[in-house]
Amino acid sequence: MVRSSSVVPAAVSLFHVAQAVSNGLAITPPMGWNNWNSLACNVSEDLLLSTSKKLIDLGLQDLGYDHVVLDDCWQSPRGDDGYVNADKEKFPRGMKHVSDELHSVGFKFGMYSSAGEMTCARFGQYLTSKSRCRVVLISFQLDHSIMKPKMPRTSQTGAWIS
Repeated sequence: MVRSSSVVPAAVSLFHVAQAVSNGLAITPPMGWNNWNSLACNVSEDLLLSTSKKLIDLGLQDLGYDHVVLDDCWQSPRGDDGYVNADKEKFPRGMKHVSDELHSVGFKFGMYSSAGEMTCARFGQYLTSKSRCRVVLISFQLDHSIMKPKMPRTSQTGAWIS
């Protein structure tokens, strides 16, 4: 039989607040919203900005959901200069405008790209020129980008680049 005097201290110890290590790492993983699972290629400037407002209105930003990540289908076909840029119909004011708007309300802006010839949705990317990719992504003023290497389907992985 368990004595009640030993149950109370054990129960109280279960509710002990964890102490974070002060090493510069996040207490929680990056949390936020990504369009891919619910909307796939149905993306636009209006969608990102209205969704960020909804995250604020629902109180999710206050709970730590501070990332808005644009997945595939943001690109236009590669230009004559060899660069891939944002689709002007979907993002008429450009990615820097989206980034500025998200930053102005406290969100971090992330974006997906591919290190292969094409993204998952078959948009052209930067297989031969990572430096061109960085120039474009840096001009968007992203907080992070997700660059997926071209891998066999059985071992798809993602890598963070900064």
